[in-house]
Amino acid sequence: MNLSTLFRASAPLFPPPHSTSSSRTNATENIAIEGRNLNFSTRTRQGNVVPILQDCTLRIPSGQFWMLLGPNGCGKSTLLKILAGLLNPNYGTVYVKGPKSFVFQNPDHQVVMPTVEADVAFGLGKLNMTDDEVRSRVSKALDAVGMSSFLKRSVQTLSGGQKQRVAIAGALAETCKVLLLDELTTFLDETDQVGVIKAVRNSLDSSEEVTALWVTHRLEELEYADGAVYMENGEIVMLGIQLPENPITVRLRVASGLTPFVTVAGWKHEAFALLGKKKSSSAMKPFEDNKDDVETGMLDKDRDKIARNTRGLKVHNQALLSGLAYCISSCSMILINKFVLSSYNFNAGISLMVYQNLISVIIVSTLSFLGVISTEPLTWRLVKVWLPVNVIFVGMLITSMFSLKYINVAMVTVLKNVTNVITAVGEMYLFSKHHDSRVWAALFLMIISAITGGITDISFHAVGYTWQIINCFLTASYSLTLRRVMDTAKQVTKSGNLNEFSMVLLNNTLSLPLGILLILVFNEVDYLSGTPLLRLPTFWCVMTLSGVLGLAISFTSMWFLHQTGATTYSLVGSLNKIPLSVAGIFLFHVPTSLENSASIFFGPRCGRDHLKNSASYVSLSDNYKEMAPESSTISGSHQAFCQQHKEKKKD
Repeated sequence: MNLSTLFRASAPLFPPPHSTSSSRTNATENIAIEGRNLNFSTRTRQGNVVPILQDCTLRIPSGQFWMLLGPNGCGKSTLLKILAGLLNPNYGTVYVKGPKSFVFQNPDHQVVMPTVEADVAFGLGKLNMTDDEVRSRVSKALDAVGMSSFLKRSVQTLSGGQKQRVAIAGALAETCKVLLLDELTTFLDETDQVGVIKAVRNSLDSSEEVTALWVTHRLEELEYADGAVYMENGEIVMLGIQLPENPITVRLRVASGLTPFVTVAGWKHEAFALLGKKKSSSAMKPFEDNKDDVETGMLDKDRDKIARNTRGLKVHNQALLSGLAYCISSCSMILINKFVLSSYNFNAGISLMVYQNLISVIIVSTLSFLGVISTEPLTWRLVKVWLPVNVIFVGMLITSMFSLKYINVAMVTVLKNVTNVITAVGEMYLFSKHHDSRVWAALFLMIISAITGGITDISFHAVGYTWQIINCFLTASYSLTLRRVMDTAKQVTKSGNLNEFSMVLLNNTLSLPLGILLILVFNEVDYLSGTPLLRLPTFWCVMTLSGVLGLAISFTSMWFLHQTGATTYSLVGSLNKIPLSVAGIFLFHVPTSLENSASIFFGPRCGRDHLKNSASYVSLSDNYKEMAPESSTISGSHQAFCQQHKEKKKD
């Protein structure tokens, strides 16, 4: 039974609001939002009438926080726009206590001024207020959403969640009585989701006169609500209010594989206890894979199968397990690439890269087709947005390949720390982000490590170092460009979101034609047509295994990041450079000296200190790792490939 059927089964236990007396003379002060028999329709180009809302009736008391839920296309946003006065209903009456304010899904459509203070004060310009009164109003509004310390900050330096809170503060500064909020957490990560919804909850708690209607499709957000409205097919199917003495239960499938009963009325106590969640004002974890997501319109049988398959599995320390899985898959990838390129003497590293990416595309596409995961369709609009990032990514691969022909793996590891310096400077100038003295000290030590490493490098080659410096600039450009493209890409998708599976599929798919072009440019076709390795079944098995391991790096890195946090994830990534340096020296028999070895191990230590002291930069670095996990795969194959050419050149 799907969710909408269960809601309908429970609906008669709540008397519909329009069954009460139509007179509002004695209840005006207690009702903030009321709509009666609202109907709205639109016409197609062919002149056909398409109904959007049908006889929608609701009443929301003053001073309460209500949620508006329902699948895509059910009419949530249309109803919200009618309540805001942005649309006129074809039939029905609307009452919304004024003044009211509409907060958009994308904060960039609403936050327009250069600083936080100026943006919150923007709406007060129409009022006859003194400067001191404006400052006082702005200060109180920012304090209500926990942003008082950001008064003078540039809007460009804020995260998505912080921008949403600034938009809410702007509405509160105008002393609005009703907040109409359209899916504010869609573009936000988990931390920002909690911050925004708590800001709204705290604003209502501090003023009994403010009422909020929040459009969402995340059931876990009900923990913060006083009531809920569920819609489907343009109709209000159910209204829920807090009636602990007569709770309404709805069966939901959750990630654990169990099917407990969830209380819609009085959920703050019964619902989250039945879900095994403690009532808390600080934690709001979305369920894995959104298996209880109303936005899909139903909780399908395929997800039940997945739940049954995972039933009984309970890992007490998933952070440790995910970290081990990430490290094992990463090390295994390097070893398998070394085995393919060296043991089989395979001299087509770019072809190996293309095949690994192809395997990743096939696996992700198959899982999406079977309904195990969800991915966004690769539309031309999305490709146009993402293509510049992918071109920079390919440029990283080319420069990395050329640099590895002349520089040993250990020194490349050290020189890559220069990328951190370039990225930090880029953030400072492009995003007005300021770093404290500890961060700059760590960055300075990275530069010292790179310089001393180059001076003491026995196999120093100016051409290789030039290619590596270009690679550092391209890598930093990739990270800085990715920061903007991620938000833009979400806006051009059909769902308004872009999950990790979609990002992996998009990046790998776009890399295929560019990789094929590189195969032609570097003339690997002649080698592939003449090598007997392609006729060995065992070689294809090893090649396919390398592709599976490449995909494993993608998913284990996301899992590890989800279970721990950005700092832990990046710290492990930084410490992994030390065994990589050791492997590069011993496996490839690279000549080195005591001074050079000291500089090699000094660089990763500085990188660890930098990541530890700069949480803001860590987040950006993690986005790079998460969005381009195959870079680890390609890096391993190209390192082995180029080192092999280097050894042959010496012979």
